[in-house]
Amino acid sequence: MKIQKVSLLLLMAGFCLGALAATARAAAPAALVLTLVSGDVVTARVSGDPNSTIQLGFYPPGSTFPTSMPFSTTDANGNYSITISSGAYSIPAGVQAYVVINNQQSSTANWPSYASTLSLSQTSASLSVNESLTINASNAPIISFNSNQAALGATVSGNTLTLTGKAAGTGNLTVCAGTAGCGTISFQVGTQTQAAITFSQNNVSLKSGQTANIAINYANSRNGFTISANSNPNAVTPSISGESSTLTLYGESTGSSTITICSRNDTAVCASLYVSTTTDAATTSEIKFSQDTVFLNYGQSVSITASGDAGDNYFVSSNSNPTVVSVGISKNNISFIGSNTSGTGQISICSLAKSGICGTVYVTVATNSSGTPVSFTQTDIKLNNGQNVNVSVYGGIGSNYFIYSISNPDIANVAISNNTISITAKPTLGTTRINTCSATPGPTCADLLVTTTDIPVVLATPITLSQTNLSLKPGQVKTVAISGGSAAKTYAIDSNTNPTVVIASVSGKTVTLVGGKDDGTSVVKICDAAASTTCASLYITTVAYTSPLTLSRNNITMKAGESLKIVGYYSAGGGLQEAYNSKPEVLTVSISNSAITLTGGPKTGSVVVAICSAAVSSDCAHLNVLVIEPPAVTPNSPATTATPSASTVTPPTPKPTTLPAVAGATVSYKFTRQLTVGSKGADATELQKRLTAEKVYSGPITGFFGVQTLAAVKLYQKNHKLEQVGIVGPATRALLNK
Repeated sequence: MKIQKVSLLLLMAGFCLGALAATARAAAPAALVLTLVSGDVVTARVSGDPNSTIQLGFYPPGSTFPTSMPFSTTDANGNYSITISSGAYSIPAGVQAYVVINNQQSSTANWPSYASTLSLSQTSASLSVNESLTINASNAPIISFNSNQAALGATVSGNTLTLTGKAAGTGNLTVCAGTAGCGTISFQVGTQTQAAITFSQNNVSLKSGQTANIAINYANSRNGFTISANSNPNAVTPSISGESSTLTLYGESTGSSTITICSRNDTAVCASLYVSTTTDAATTSEIKFSQDTVFLNYGQSVSITASGDAGDNYFVSSNSNPTVVSVGISKNNISFIGSNTSGTGQISICSLAKSGICGTVYVTVATNSSGTPVSFTQTDIKLNNGQNVNVSVYGGIGSNYFIYSISNPDIANVAISNNTISITAKPTLGTTRINTCSATPGPTCADLLVTTTDIPVVLATPITLSQTNLSLKPGQVKTVAISGGSAAKTYAIDSNTNPTVVIASVSGKTVTLVGGKDDGTSVVKICDAAASTTCASLYITTVAYTSPLTLSRNNITMKAGESLKIVGYYSAGGGLQEAYNSKPEVLTVSISNSAITLTGGPKTGSVVVAICSAAVSSDCAHLNVLVIEPPAVTPNSPATTATPSASTVTPPTPKPTTLPAVAGATVSYKFTRQLTVGSKGADATELQKRLTAEKVYSGPITGFFGVQTLAAVKLYQKNHKLEQVGIVGPATRALLNK
C-alpha cells in the first residue's frame, strides 16, 4: 500500500514538473539586442519562442502609445538576426524599441542614431483651417508621428508631403525615410499663412563639373537671399549674385548635400533643397537581383538572391512600407513576407563590402497577386529636353491604371490616360523612376525608368501587336502580327514566363504561339532586337481541354537520317495537318490520311510539333521529338549486312567539322552552366573564344559577359536558328558542346 502511495505521489510530481516545464517553455522571454556595426549599419538580434512571429514596436517621440509592425519569424532555436541600416524601418533615432513574440514583450532598447537626417524643403508650416500646402523631402518618407492629429492632416505621395489644416492648434509632425533618417516639421493651424520660400526645383541632380540655375520664389523678396547652410561642400558649390533671385549650383565630386536658403529681409524664413552629384566612375558597381519585382499574396513568402561585384554579403538598408512587407536577409539570400495589408514597398539592399553600392526590389502585396504583372511597351527610356514619348501599360490585376509615385518629378512631366503614359522630358538631367499600378482588387505595380540626357536621342516607334490577349487550347496554333520599333524592324522573344503553357517563336514580323501541355497563363515579351528596351507583351491563357485527336506516340527519340511512322487518331474523322514545327531543319513531317512520317535531320536538337485536324484547327496534339547524331562508323570494323526496314534509313557517315583556328581557343571545352550578362570566369573566356571562332564576336577576350558578348550570343543564336534570348541556356550549350 505504501509503495502504491509513493508511486502515485511520484506520478503527480512528474505531472506537475512536466506542466511547469511546458509553462516555462510557453513563456520564453523575448529579448532584443541592437549593436551598431559601423556608420548606419546595425545588427538586431532577437530571441524568444521558436518558429514564432516577431512584431517590432517603438514609442514615437512625445507619444505614450506604441507603434508596431511585422518584423520576421524566429528559427527552430528561437533566434533571429538581421543586419540593417538604422533607417531601414523608419524608426526615429533614440526612441525606445522592443519586440513582441507570442505575447511576450522584450525590454526596450534605444534605436541607434542615423549618420544623416532627412532633408525637407521647409521645417515649419503655418496654415489656416481647410488650407493645404506641400513640403518636399529628399527621400520618399512615411509619417512616423503627428502630435496633434485633430489640428493637422498629413498624407504622403512619393517624395511629397501634403499638410491640411483641420482645426486651430499647434504641434509637431515627424517623418522618416530609410537611411535618410527622420525630420520634424513644427506646425500652427488657425493663423494667416506666412509667405514661404519655394524653388523651381527641389531635388537637383548634377554631374561633376555641371552647372544648374535654380529660381528662388518669395513674396517678400526685397534685399535678396543668403546661403545659410551647405551640408556637403565637397559635393556642390552654391552661389547667389548680389540681390539676385537665382541660385547657381556647381557639381564638384560624388555626394549629396542639403542647401538652406534664407531671406535677407525676413531672416527666420528659410527653405532647403537637396542636391546630388555623380561622376561616371561612380556607377561602375551595381547589385543585381534574381528578380527585382516581387508579387505576394497575404502571408506568402518569396526568396530571391543578390549578386554582383560588390561581394556576397548584403544588408537591408531601408523598407519604405514595413506594414505591408517584412524582409529577412542571410548573406545574399533575401526573403519577403507579405502582411495582411495590400500595398507596395521599395526595399533597398546594400553591400557590406562596398559602401554606397545598393539596389532596390519592388514588392506588391495584394489579396490576389496571381494576375499577370504590370508591363510596358518600353521600360528604359532616354530623352532629350522637350522630347515626348507615349508608353502603353498592360497586365496587372484589373485594367484601371494610375501613377503611384515619381521618384524625381524634376526630370519629366508625366500623365496617364487609360493605359497610355505620356512622358515629356524637362531640362534637368538625371533619372526618375515612374511607379505605375493597376487598380482593384489590390494594387499590382511596376516601374519604368526615364533618363534625360544631353546626348542626342533618336526615338524608336513603339512596338504594337495585332492582339495582346489570347486564349489557346493545348497544341492550338495562333499568330500575332508585329509592327513598329526601330528602322531595322527585327524582333525577338525577350521572355516567356511559363513555357509549359505556351510555346512562342518569332519569324519576321509574326509571333507564332502554340498552346502548351499545361493549362494556365503566361506573359510573352516581344522586343525590338536593335533597341532591346522597346517591347510589347502578349498575355496568353491555355485552357484545360481534352482533345479528340491523339497520337500513337507523343515522345520520340530518333537519329538524324532515320525515318519512322506514327498514327494519328481523330474521333471526329477527317484529315490531319502539321500546324507547327519548331525546327523544320531538324525534323521533316509528312502526313497521309492518319499516317504521320517523321524524318530526322540534317541537324539535331529538340523539336515540338503540333498535329491538328484539317477541319477543326483547335483540335490538336503535341509531338515532342529529340533528334540525335547517329553513332560514328568505326573504320576497322567488319562490314555488317542488315535487312532493309521501312522504318530505318542507313545514316550517312558524318563529316568532321573543323572550326577556324583562334589563338587560345579550346574547341573541346564543355559548357556546363548558364551564362548571361554579368557572368565571368573561365567559361565566359571560353565562350568569347568560341564566338570569335564563329566570327560573331570581335571584342577582347576578357572573361566577362558584357554587352558585346550579349550581342554576339544573339547573333550566334540567330545563325543557328535558336531563339535570340542572349542567354547561354541548355539549347545553346548543346550546340556549343557539339
